[in-house]
Amino acid sequence: MPTTLQERAAELKWYHTIQLPDGVLTAGYVDTRAAAARLPIPALDGKRCLDIGTMNGFWAFEMERRGAAEIVTIDVDDLREIDWPARTRLLDPDGGYINPEDRHNALGAFELARDALSSKVQRRAVNVYGLADSIEEKFDFVFVGSILLHLRDPVRALENAREVCRGEAVIFEAIDLVGTALSPRSPRASLDGTRVWWWTPNLAALKRMIESAGWEVIERTPMLFVPSGAGFRTLTLKGVLRSGPNAMVAALKGFPHVGWRVRPVA
Repeated sequence: MPTTLQERAAELKWYHTIQLPDGVLTAGYVDTRAAAARLPIPALDGKRCLDIGTMNGFWAFEMERRGAAEIVTIDVDDLREIDWPARTRLLDPDGGYINPEDRHNALGAFELARDALSSKVQRRAVNVYGLADSIEEKFDFVFVGSILLHLRDPVRALENAREVCRGEAVIFEAIDLVGTALSPRSPRASLDGTRVWWWTPNLAALKRMIESAGWEVIERTPMLFVPSGAGFRTLTLKGVLRSGPNAMVAALKGFPHVGWRVRPVA
């Protein structure tokens, strides 16, 4: 029976790499700690904040560390609410590529981190597609991080995020590196449509998505590479070659992302 924080954390699967007390570092799938220091997040002292698609809560805890007065996070607990492609549901109705226990694991990891950090972050089981209908209050700051590629309708999700934002937001999302290099000015996106991956836009397409959803861009970062964490399953050379150039870059340097600081169009 695990008793120490290290032992309890080791029993869980983590998406985020999170620094916990007593020198405990969770074995996350990705490590977003360096990216957090480079994103154009405004001053959060005394502000009400929303973290969309929180998973293990890294960005919510980061906002709390920066002085936010209140942080609400949302994610889904029910596998049936995940935006699966129909083919995945038909071929594997018991959970597709994600074990049904993984959602319970994600919630357990979030709760362990929140308790260890003595955090006051609130978590709500809300689907981003129903965000505007489920949450009536408005937020001074909204964070949208690495969720759009998991959604069939990312523009609709961004519209819903805008509906609950009365201040600014940061949209931090993966982009198609090859598509950006080949079409730097023309919006294009690669479509997966299997598992829980949908659209990976190039830089121009992501900007178009954001603006189409009713956001005004204030600034954006250069390309940021999010490295994998200790919990990342290393791909074989054969697997990387089969997955294409983007997978090669991700395996060698990290997952390419861009951060956008935005505000709702008046």
